[in-house]
Parts: sequence; structure tokens; C-alpha cells
Amino acid sequence: MTLTVWLDQAIPFAAIGMEAAVFFLLVRGRAFRGLPVFCLYLLWTLASDIAGLIIVRQSQAFYFQ
Repeated sequence: MTLTVWLDQAIPFAAIGMEAAVFFLLVRGRAFRGLPVFCLYLLWTLASDIAGLIIVRQSQAFYFQ
């Protein structure tokens, strides 16, 4: 496995992890009451990134069968 392949896999997971951490900190600090639209946007992008990652993985598995 080359470094490029490893980075291609690691960067999306790192981005999702950072988005989840920011969302968790906003919810824990009760900032969602003052910034409800931003929190909903962050939740939407988190769900979108996770769904996109799942779709890409499934389509690659289907394509290479």
C-alpha cells in the first residue's frame, strides 16, 4: 500500500472526526441554543460526508467485483 492510497483513506476519516468533535463541543457547551442554524448545518454536513464516504466505498466494492 502506497502513501497516497493511505492518505486518500485517512483524510476523509479525519475530516469526519473533526466535524463530529466540533459538533460535540457545540452541543456540550450548549452553543446550539444561540446558533441553531449553524449546528443544523454542521449536522447536515456530517451526515452528508458519512453518506458520501459509504457510497464511495460501496461503489468501489461493486465496481471491482
